[in-house]
Amino acid sequence: MLIVALAVLLAACFSGHVEAQAELGYIDGRVVNIPGRPPPDSHQSVEKPVAGSRVTLTNPGDGHVIATTVSDTKGEFHLAVPPGDYSISTVRDQRRIHVDAGQRTWVRLGTPGNM
Repeated sequence: MLIVALAVLLAACFSGHVEAQAELGYIDGRVVNIPGRPPPDSHQSVEKPVAGSRVTLTNPGDGHVIATTVSDTKGEFHLAVPPGDYSISTVRDQRRIHVDAGQRTWVRLGTPGNM
């Protein structure tokens, strides 16, 4: 009887943890510098990662800051947030996005010109 009660208790603990994780959505993104276009016959990428760029996630209705992060050396950033509509921005670019529970939303934020 004690073993059955312990098994039920452990199952309840783990199922609550999985349920809580499913209530979050994920934002993966990259901040890039777009200096210009290469020649048409070139296969070079014009996007260069911007490391150390501050990324801010806000509520578009009232402007309240939900989260901030900084892009890594590859220009990438990752956030976990409740589902909803958000405004995500760097100093020079802003996007409106929707985040669903248990899903990943990918965002590319560009910075024009040379940084």
